[in-house]
Amino acid sequence: MATTDIPWSTDADFVGFVHREQEDLLRLALLVCGDADRAGRLVEDALVAVGRRWSQVVDEDPHLEVRRNLYRAAVWGPEARGAEVGSPPAAPGADTAELRALAGLSPRQRAVLAARSLEGRGEWETARLLRMGVHRVRAEGHAALAGLAAALPDHRLGHGGMGDPGLARLLRSATADLPELDVAESAALRARTERRTVRRRGLLVAGGVVAAGALTTVLVRRAGEPPGPVPVPTGDPRLTSTTLDGVPVQLAPDLRDELALPTHPSPSRLGLPDRLGPGDPTRMLALPSGGLPAPVTAVYLVHDDRGRFLPVVQLEGETPRTRSVPRAAFTGLDSSTTVVGPRTIADDRARVVFPAPGRLVVLDVAAGAVLEVPMPDPTLRVAGWAHDGRTVVGHGREDGWLVDPATGVVRSAIGSVYAGRAELTWSGGVTGVRSFADDGTLIGWREVVGPRVVPYGLSASDERGWVAAPSYLPGRYQEELGRAQGVVAVPPEDGGPPRVLAAEVPVGATVDRYRVLAWAPGGVVIVESRSDAGPSGGPLRRVLAWEVEQGRLWRLGEVPGVGAPGGSWFTGQWAL
Repeated sequence: MATTDIPWSTDADFVGFVHREQEDLLRLALLVCGDADRAGRLVEDALVAVGRRWSQVVDEDPHLEVRRNLYRAAVWGPEARGAEVGSPPAAPGADTAELRALAGLSPRQRAVLAARSLEGRGEWETARLLRMGVHRVRAEGHAALAGLAAALPDHRLGHGGMGDPGLARLLRSATADLPELDVAESAALRARTERRTVRRRGLLVAGGVVAAGALTTVLVRRAGEPPGPVPVPTGDPRLTSTTLDGVPVQLAPDLRDELALPTHPSPSRLGLPDRLGPGDPTRMLALPSGGLPAPVTAVYLVHDDRGRFLPVVQLEGETPRTRSVPRAAFTGLDSSTTVVGPRTIADDRARVVFPAPGRLVVLDVAAGAVLEVPMPDPTLRVAGWAHDGRTVVGHGREDGWLVDPATGVVRSAIGSVYAGRAELTWSGGVTGVRSFADDGTLIGWREVVGPRVVPYGLSASDERGWVAAPSYLPGRYQEELGRAQGVVAVPPEDGGPPRVLAAEVPVGATVDRYRVLAWAPGGVVIVESRSDAGPSGGPLRRVLAWEVEQGRLWRLGEVPGVGAPGGSWFTGQWAL
């Protein structure tokens, strides 16, 4: 059943949930951020995030999920930057000394107090809720208690630790007079709207909603209005362009017209092999135990003749043949929970990393060696090489990790981590770019000025500071251009507005339209064009080269074998 076709009682359940939770959530938000207006926005955004996934979350723990969203936005969100001071507004009967004492604490310290004292959570639960390490939670809690004890010596706070009744009374007193807040209807409306446009669950046609399957892509267009201008490729890579709100929008051809795009004159200059795809399994060669010095140009995930899941590597100079890797090390890998992307292959083009539940698998092609690193995260799904050449950045369902495969040292990440130089994000209704150091740790955040796009999938970035990600486009793009998805490329700070490659999405498609594979030299984004209903009727994986600043699009080739007769062994997952 499509999300937009869920029974009205499910939405009513969400509205009831909002009515029950909003007062407690506002108290927590007000205590942490110290600003009534911002607290109200945080509460509504946290509720909307749960409402977008209500059909899934309702069977899990919406009470915990909404608090996770709230705390993390309050502590780590863009508005938390530079907001290291501030306290809840004075309430009738509140001691101004208490308010000054709370104002002297950081949002992180107040968040720990709220979770541990007001909500009675333990250290480990608080650590996962706030996305901190346990030691960090303990340190912030000790610092908060010490600060309050020094500022309020007569209160004798801290002797009972986080379970001190006096501490809980102080926190409740500081937020006794909550501002009025009723976001039930607005949160439900926003969640319902974003389910349609962000989760791609239905098709809006002639003013009515038609269910189009649980994973159907949304294509919204005003009834009776013609679509926007559609480019008709004629062997010229230049795209038809327009501008929306000062942002250059380049209109990509549809699936059939992609075939008329000119082929790129020099794929090797982009670092690509002459032919793409895992090739014929009967021609696959084994990787010798001593390794091979040839650089890795691509990695493909396949199933062998026994249905086991393993990767094969494509080496420079050996195209179209691929090399199978030692099977034993990859026993238990699952193609549904293992993701490859822009940082799967290290910069030295000799090492490849694969995530698996509870472990990392590192393949050194040059040495012919496979290394396993045990991980404390059974939900590990994404891993990539940081630019320092040593660190692997991993992500599970909740936590981030920094790993040194050479030593086996695994560190829990504090805050956001990412394998690339930058990542396009969306949080609390704001599109932003997070910047990362060479070891994958967060060093900066900035808001993207332009359309409120919602990125999905992995981002790719280059050394100049550009970052690109596949994204869902705002409603205006859908209404005026008939474009629901695309790729958004954001330049470095002060580099002008973002550029948008806007694509038509075939009605009924159940896969995301684009996947960003890599940045190539010369400001070129390598893009995989995807559909489960290509012009020939079967799945399609086509590779394109988007020259962002020139507004040109080239065809690089097809990735054959997905769903084809005799080719079902290829999973469709691969990395350059």
